[in-house]
Amino acid sequence: MMQQISRRKSWVDAWSAVHRKLSDAQTLLEMATESGDESFAGELQTEVSGIEKALEDLEFRNMLSGEDDPKNCILTIHAGAGGTEAQDWAEMLFRMYLRWRQARGPASKVWRLRSRESTRMVI
Repeated sequence: MMQQISRRKSWVDAWSAVHRKLSDAQTLLEMATESGDESFAGELQTEVSGIEKALEDLEFRNMLSGEDDPKNCILTIHAGAGGTEAQDWAEMLFRMYLRWRQARGPASKVWRLRSRESTRMVI
């Protein structure tokens, strides 16, 4: 129950931040219009870019907001029969996913790492 409350609070906080940014941009636009000063254009463009980025992030979060999305998963990477290049590619994918996961919270647990074969990782 507390996890669900925490997830919903993070949504409210994110939308509140977007609303604040939008309000700041509107205020800046009003100031620029009243003063007739063109120097506000760069700052206003920066604000708009920040709002667009925040909305894109929220849209992405929304795509990953299903019932099972916050749960753990098991990721297995197999090089297959592609030879040395496929094995190298599998190792690069493993490092990429592991770094992605480490940047977003608690470290992942690697169950089994067999060089030149398959790898399992819990995310």
